[in-house]
Amino acid sequence: MRRILFLEAEPTIREVLAEYMKMQKEVSEIVKNIRSLQPILANFAEKKSKGVRFTPDQINYIRNTAASMETLNKSLEEKNRRMQELQLEFNPQERAMVQVRGEVYPGTTIIIGDSSMQVKSTYHYCRFERIDGDVKSTPL
Repeated sequence: MRRILFLEAEPTIREVLAEYMKMQKEVSEIVKNIRSLQPILANFAEKKSKGVRFTPDQINYIRNTAASMETLNKSLEEKNRRMQELQLEFNPQERAMVQVRGEVYPGTTIIIGDSSMQVKSTYHYCRFERIDGDVKSTPL
């Protein structure tokens, strides 16, 4: 009889990494847009401090630009917060493991994430962890 123990965190590391990378691209695009709006707002503030009068169309344009900047800053803050949450899922202190409180018999395959180990001899009261990309036995 062949036994297989399989352990995979939900969501998988690949899914978390894919979401993290997607967030990085979105943050990059938001930062690019913010940088394109900053000179417009800085120029307006400079001209305003010099006493330049603006037409209603210019004032409306600046209001829309400022509103866009505020929206982008809020979105950036939310995405940065989510990226921090995703980084916590990569925390090496919290490892996936299989604890054995009895025996594991030869022929058993232990799979953690995308790593596996074929048990060749009987193990008693131990823990199997993914260490440096390999499944290894450690004492309890």
